[in-house]
Amino acid sequence: MSPENEAPVSTDALRVLGTSPQVIDDLLPFFRPRGRTGELNGRAKLTEEDVRYIRVAVRSGDTDRALAEQFSVNQDTIRDVRLRRTWRHVV
Repeated sequence: MSPENEAPVSTDALRVLGTSPQVIDDLLPFFRPRGRTGELNGRAKLTEEDVRYIRVAVRSGDTDRALAEQFSVNQDTIRDVRLRRTWRHVV
């Protein structure tokens, strides 16, 4: 783009964000892990072994409903495991 085509920029429109360390300190909470994953989460109802079993069972034709009853969890939980929305870290 040639200089005559560039939009004029007012220096008043620019704002100072602060020094680099200040900006980094402000942004760090957005990049920290949100919490414990998998079995380390105190509210987890499944184990990594359960998740592996569920993924194999789904490929073998078991329904989300049957697996949900077997593991005493909601069908949505099984669906999320199957679609890797949760327990992504488990291979």
